Amino acid sequence: MPEELLTILHASDIHISPKRPEFTENFRAVMRYANRIKPDIFLITGDLIENIKEEEFRFYRKETEVIEMETWAVPGNHDLGNKKSVAGWVTHDRLSAYRRTVGEDRWHKVKNGVHFIGYNSVILESGYPEEREQNTWLMHELDAVPKGAPLVLCTHYPLFIGDPKEHSPEVKYWTVDSPSREKFLAIIKERKVLAYLCGHRHIPRKNRYADTDCIIAPSTAFSLGDVRESTAFNMVKIYADRIAVEEISIASILH
Repeated sequence: MPEELLTILHASDIHISPKRPEFTENFRAVMRYANRIKPDIFLITGDLIENIKEEEFRFYRKETEVIEMETWAVPGNHDLGNKKSVAGWVTHDRLSAYRRTVGEDRWHKVKNGVHFIGYNSVILESGYPEEREQNTWLMHELDAVPKGAPLVLCTHYPLFIGDPKEHSPEVKYWTVDSPSREKFLAIIKERKVLAYLCGHRHIPRKNRYADTDCIIAPSTAFSLGDVRESTAFNMVKIYADRIAVEEISIASILH
């Protein structure tokens, strides 16, 4: 049997807020579960809060203090504003507030030989200086990953929902805009990325592109599927050449 390198608890779209106690209670249950089973990493792929306010970022910081393992997060549209092609844009002030209260919106971390690059997909195609800075940073960090090392990309927006070439109005809100989409698809193919972990859709999905597992995590706060109460998170096991994903419902850990 291949050796398991890491276990990640992957939560997304947690939307915690003093004004949404039901979302917050769900996430508290996930944190208690994590502290009980002790994964190597607790990963949150965006929409950390419900409303874009500094007091909610501080609420998030306070709530997550109880997590007993390394906790990594990337921002979502509820943290910064929507991508620029959708109303309610991300702004420089919102990005600054995130960095000031939560931390970096991009990072490169290495654990047990596995490289993780988290980046801010909300600013893609914004034309902002922060996007250009991130693009330069990303290429530098990718070049720093040793050839053959397992690499996982972590962000908020999916590259696609079902088809890498999809561009219909129905999926526009949910995915990375072109040409950034094509750029990241090329990175996935050229760099042999093990996994692309994201959220945003509130409906879980497992896709495959080239040799990469593209995992859209469910939301811990609410589902947009047929059963709105079907909130959940993923447990992701990382091996040298593959990942394994198990979805765990919030209901199953409340008892």
